[in-house]
Amino acid sequence: MVASVCQYEAGKPESKLKNVLIPRLVIRGIAAAGLAAVVDGAGPVTARASRCDRPAGQLPFSQVVVFGYRGGHSRAVMISHTDCTLAILTSGRRSAVLTGQVEDDLFATTGLGPHSRGGRTPDVVGLTAEAAWAKYRSRPLGITFDGAVIDPAAKFGTVIFQTPPSGLRVDSGDSQIGVVLAVRPEPACSRKQLALSYFGAEPGAGNIFAAIVLRDVSARPCRLIGPVRVTGLNAQGLAVTGTVTASVIAPAVLSPGAMTTKYGLPSPASMTERISLGAEYRDDPASPNGLCTPHWVIPATWSVSLPAGIVLSVRNSDPASQAKLVPSGAFVTCRGRFGILAPVTYSAG
Repeated sequence: MVASVCQYEAGKPESKLKNVLIPRLVIRGIAAAGLAAVVDGAGPVTARASRCDRPAGQLPFSQVVVFGYRGGHSRAVMISHTDCTLAILTSGRRSAVLTGQVEDDLFATTGLGPHSRGGRTPDVVGLTAEAAWAKYRSRPLGITFDGAVIDPAAKFGTVIFQTPPSGLRVDSGDSQIGVVLAVRPEPACSRKQLALSYFGAEPGAGNIFAAIVLRDVSARPCRLIGPVRVTGLNAQGLAVTGTVTASVIAPAVLSPGAMTTKYGLPSPASMTERISLGAEYRDDPASPNGLCTPHWVIPATWSVSLPAGIVLSVRNSDPASQAKLVPSGAFVTCRGRFGILAPVTYSAG
């Protein structure tokens, strides 16, 4: 199988286009099949997606992926990136929507230049997440796990697509490889399979950010069903913040046996889902001096509610955090106000 990713800027002569971006990427074998699985995993066109636009001068590049098969036939898919951080995929009379980190990886290929003189991107396709992480953890070139798609033809947890593609020359400043992993359709997670981790309260410019990670601690993989609802509770178990809801991007399959390190982080290369919290802790227009410090609300625990009556909790504490507003490394809110910054996001350790 071969996938040719053709990239172009509408209305620009080919002679000028060659100096702007790589006009075509050719991907073969497992990586081409992985890209096909990414396309097959795109969701239905929602009302929100149909209203998205491609403003002139902001997202000028389009892509066409031509899949070629051993039997000689081919199939073309148009990819239109929008201003809504999603892409509309069209093939014939069918359309679908691609979102999340996987869409980000496809969009990243539009920024690859034709005149890079750096080293060639190594090939991690076919490796397990653990093997890919172990191979590059000690090198200047880092690896990020950007998503998962259902691919019954690939082994669970193996890399089926990477950005930049293997063998491509990249600039010396490009130090990350983004990869997509293969998963299978799995049953919904039960209460006994799930556990939470909290970490990383990082303040900056009057705002604070942290994460709650959902892990599968059982012996079998499972699928996280959304939406999720997060509420901060005091030591008596009473709500001291509002409740914020976030959607979950499919397939949201968690790998089994995801433990934590001694620092409280999920074990490397474990497939988890991350809830990203954000709040403004410093400024409070309702206070006489404009500061919120006297009105800080610091939950003792976070309560995370899922469908089917599943409720989980985790302490709002990370002593290992390098940047703290309070000694416990807790997430601090102004008057109990906080938000979830994005849909629940795929994470691998």
